[in-house]
Amino acid sequence: MAHQSAGASLEVRRTEPSVDLATVVECLADAVPLPAEESNLLARQRRQLFSWQASGNRDVLVIDTRAVISRLTTTRAFNRLKPGTHAGFLRDAPTPRRRVAGRIGGRIVEGTGGQLHKEVARLARLVDAELQLLGVPDSTLASLASTAPKQVLHDIGQRVDCNAEDALAGQTRLHRTLLEPVAETQQGRRAEVARTMTAVEEIIGDRADHLEHMLSAVSELLRADHHSERDIAMALATLRQQMEMPDSQVSRFFDFLEDEALARVRLHVTYRLMDAIAESAGNRLETVHAHDMRVLIGYVRRAQGLFEALGDRGWR
Repeated sequence: MAHQSAGASLEVRRTEPSVDLATVVECLADAVPLPAEESNLLARQRRQLFSWQASGNRDVLVIDTRAVISRLTTTRAFNRLKPGTHAGFLRDAPTPRRRVAGRIGGRIVEGTGGQLHKEVARLARLVDAELQLLGVPDSTLASLASTAPKQVLHDIGQRVDCNAEDALAGQTRLHRTLLEPVAETQQGRRAEVARTMTAVEEIIGDRADHLEHMLSAVSELLRADHHSERDIAMALATLRQQMEMPDSQVSRFFDFLEDEALARVRLHVTYRLMDAIAESAGNRLETVHAHDMRVLIGYVRRAQGLFEALGDRGWR
């Protein structure tokens, strides 16, 4: 009997740190409603999320977030946030050494996306229900939302020395738009409202490949300094061993390359694209769009100036 040879494959995946955001939102949703009277809670844990304070000339909606936070530890799902095997808020995250800052974020636990979406929707429904318990008419609540943004824009305008009324005076227009290739003729580009630019980033190799490149360079430098092959082999073995330790200097160096260094390169590329757009806009100052082009150029120059000023002080 002939056996078909299918071969074998081996895949090694590096665990990525993640956060259990779905359980956190579930705990928040459970903590929003006021618990039953027979529950064993402290007095400070029995405060409502919302309260309404009416006065003669001003009504205030008070939001007591501390009341919800104080009830988090009493929810059923809170135990799942405690550290453990396949449990805890932080998953697969190495503990930083003493006096070493560690940052994590941007990735949720695999397979919890659907639960997160469901819990966010439930949290929104429970918040709406708490607002309904106030007994305040919807028109009164709507009046808070209708006047607040204008005042906020006015305060922001004063801080940045801009008149918010100029922005509010314009007429809003809605147009159906499609993503299509840029037309070849000026007539075809007349109706366009914006352009999108897509950049494809390709990183050749993975961390193991990058380590081998670094070890090759280190061995060449050590040979140039006339070190023995035995010393070179010991040094390379030490670097490989350090690479397997999450909190070692070599591992932190590659973490920096993958996160901070690439982010800085992307930022420089972004500003170069903005500079190219500003240069192109400078060629259109004699057209009917001269005012818009000057606004665009001014924005790009201010953003570049801020970026360079922060870079000169070592903040980028």
